[in-house]
Amino acid sequence: MKLILESTNVGSREGVSFDQAVGRVLAEEIRADRDLPPFPRVAMDGFAVRSEDFRTGKAKLRIVGTLASGEEWPEEVASGTAVRVMTGAPLPPGADAVVQVEKSQTSESEREVLLEEPSIKRELNVHERGVDARAGDVLLQPGEVIGAGQVPVMASVGASSVNVHNAIRVAVLSTGLEVVPVDKTPLPYQIRNSNGPALKAFLSENAWIKPEEKGIVADELAATKDSIEKALGSAEVLMISGGVSAGSFDHVPQAMKEIGIERVFHKVAIRPGMPLWFGKAPSGKLVFGLPGNPVSVLVTCLEFVLPALRKLGGLKELRGPKLFLTAQARFGKRKHGFTVFHPASLSNDGAQTFCSPVPYHGSGHFLALSHSDGIAVVPPEVDAVEPGETIEFHPWRWR
Repeated sequence: MKLILESTNVGSREGVSFDQAVGRVLAEEIRADRDLPPFPRVAMDGFAVRSEDFRTGKAKLRIVGTLASGEEWPEEVASGTAVRVMTGAPLPPGADAVVQVEKSQTSESEREVLLEEPSIKRELNVHERGVDARAGDVLLQPGEVIGAGQVPVMASVGASSVNVHNAIRVAVLSTGLEVVPVDKTPLPYQIRNSNGPALKAFLSENAWIKPEEKGIVADELAATKDSIEKALGSAEVLMISGGVSAGSFDHVPQAMKEIGIERVFHKVAIRPGMPLWFGKAPSGKLVFGLPGNPVSVLVTCLEFVLPALRKLGGLKELRGPKLFLTAQARFGKRKHGFTVFHPASLSNDGAQTFCSPVPYHGSGHFLALSHSDGIAVVPPEVDAVEPGETIEFHPWRWR
């Protein structure tokens, strides 16, 4: 992973309008343009009063008017008077507290009000000016994905246009003589293409990634070279599934070499996913050669490709969350010294979350993916994680 991140640079940026920014990655600081709130704000419906009028926890006061949110009170609230106020209104000058309407009894004429508030104090039911933020404070950081939590912040400070990182264009190319498009009927010795659609779906969950399937290339060197060159012409990142191992028809590594794509590494000590290939084109574009089996494809995409895309896309956090959970069953492995990723599901008994292996008989068992929440990790130094022991878990979905 270190070699991949060292080969990856942060991508370019652009300015977009406020309504086009959702799902994109922020490329600038968003600062408060004024104190928030910009005035002492009434926190609930009630009466704005002077706390000094409540010598015994009660006060009978003359109502001098009503103030709604968005309005300004023109004069100072005098002793012995109260202003009926609505939530969100500015606290009238001279008043220093608000007694909620549930603790009031108004006269029949509604000119006087009896208020009971034994715990009266200054700023009761009032949000002070600047209690949320002061003018100039940084409210949002570069690298945050703009969503429902960020939008109201941007709106409140008038950020009608913002700088965001450009969406990452990713080309997805599948290989294999035996692979046919999804809408075709395969012959008995053929399979439908599941890797391309799976990768596109996996990446499309992030609005800042724009994946595009580039079809299926036959296991021929010339065709592989031609497809790679065409795919790189329209994307910053190329992902190829299949053709990266050591078989007679695995032409991807040789095709990369002849095109001039520099190999950074080939093969990693993991299962599934050992044949993973990574390189960099002279233009700086990234190329990932993923194993052809469906489980290997998503495992290597989650563990190796997605962190690179997050760096290229300008995000703050490059790696996904690592959860440490209780294993509910045994997670074993066949090869000592390898890191093993096992499709796993989660359950909860109300007190803690458990991790269980999904029934799984190899990296071609794509049905296991549909029943899993992510992958459990068996580290290289152990041969198994037993029930009741702690196991590391990486969810498929993360922000």
